[in-house]
Amino acid sequence: MIDPAAALCEFKLNPETGDIEVSESNFPKIDEWPHKWKKKTVTWRLYSDTPDIEGRKKEEKIIKRGLLRWQLRVKNLKFRMVNTYSRRFVNKHGVHPDMVINFKSPANDDYLSQAGKENVLAYAYFPGQGEISGDITFNEKYNWSAHGKNGTYNMEHVLMHEAGHGIGLRHDPHTKDSIMYPQYTGKTSLGKRDEERIQSFYGIRPGYETLVQRLKGYLSREL
Repeated sequence: MIDPAAALCEFKLNPETGDIEVSESNFPKIDEWPHKWKKKTVTWRLYSDTPDIEGRKKEEKIIKRGLLRWQLRVKNLKFRMVNTYSRRFVNKHGVHPDMVINFKSPANDDYLSQAGKENVLAYAYFPGQGEISGDITFNEKYNWSAHGKNGTYNMEHVLMHEAGHGIGLRHDPHTKDSIMYPQYTGKTSLGKRDEERIQSFYGIRPGYETLVQRLKGYLSREL
């Protein structure tokens, strides 16, 4: 059950204009969220996928690439997908993945089913809140895709934005090319300000700009 007192961020669709609005709840009015992941490897798992995108593996590829865009910039944070658990893994990481990712309909989600939350596109929890830290939920009410065309929402864009919250970043309402800008844009590249902010949390990866350039083909192609 979602703790209503926990801090979370949500994307919300305005039904009259079609624009994405954003609301933030229950966190102190400070420049940055006061917590980050203390471990260097953050595990994740896609529990329930969407029928909008053909094949669970494709959705996992979208998540991997979206998280990699953050990982490439920093020194002290890596993401690892887990589907099965060996004894060695359990001893090192525990049995609960750090980031639980789900697609849920409002009828099957404690938060989305609340009055006034029917237009929430997705939401995530900030780190430092126990087991719910980093968890991301997409609203299955909307149509999802790998490309965001033909009236669908780009899963990778929303994943990157929500993952930004999941690793400690709040919204950036002043920088329109930021992935953390509080409006849906469909972009799948980090802005300079995104890089600076996440590096202030987890350190600068040496040579990251060269690495990003080398992976340009992979990062830019449609999955």
